[in-house]
Amino acid sequence: MVFGAGGVDLNAAMMEGVRALEGRLRANPMQRVTLVAYCGGTKDDLSTPRRISLARALNVRSVLINDGIAPTRIYARPVGLPEGAAAEGGADRIDFLVAGEAGPVPEPKPAPHGSDVKEGNP
Repeated sequence: MVFGAGGVDLNAAMMEGVRALEGRLRANPMQRVTLVAYCGGTKDDLSTPRRISLARALNVRSVLINDGIAPTRIYARPVGLPEGAAAEGGADRIDFLVAGEAGPVPEPKPAPHGSDVKEGNP
């Protein structure tokens, strides 16, 4: 997801990307996402790019939470200025890093026979 220089608002195309991510997270409740946010700037002022990248990540996170994705499944990681290999993707962007097993929540397995827990004091 690419932003304009210094921008934090989501346009219609960005919202489509967020909705696609939301659909994936709904279909795979064991997955979580890290929103790795970057922002262009200069090394003279590292604070501004970091604040802007945080605002971008929090905007995406808010959309996902408002649409019912649990906050515990969404991690915002404001990087600020990209360096090294991260700079190749452009400075003003958010990368979605999805982790966890794909597929629905597994059904709980029944307890083996004879392993019932008995109440009372030992």
